[in-house]
Amino acid sequence: MAGGRPRQVIVRLTVDEHVALQRRAADANVSVQRYLLEAGLSGTSGDGAARRRAERELGATRGLLRATGNNLNQLAKWANANGALPSHLEPVLTSVAGATSALAERVEQLAATFERPA
Repeated sequence: MAGGRPRQVIVRLTVDEHVALQRRAADANVSVQRYLLEAGLSGTSGDGAARRRAERELGATRGLLRATGNNLNQLAKWANANGALPSHLEPVLTSVAGATSALAERVEQLAATFERPA
């Protein structure tokens, strides 16, 4: 953040509250400060963790789609070199199209989940 963070908030907690916050922050793999910031800005304490999980899931899916695209390019190169399509290509393309559609629907669902009301 340009210029740093010039504001500070001090929060007083009981020992039990502090332990609970530490546990939740550790479960989310973030510091207590980051956990409180995300919870406060997102409106719910679980929203930040859910967003990170969704980002990891989408990142892994992007990698899988990239690998699938690479495999399809290799099949296209083979088909051009041999003047024919592999017999199993059509079901594979149908499967990839279905998976891509399902992914697009899931991305839309995630986007709607994390949209902030105006």
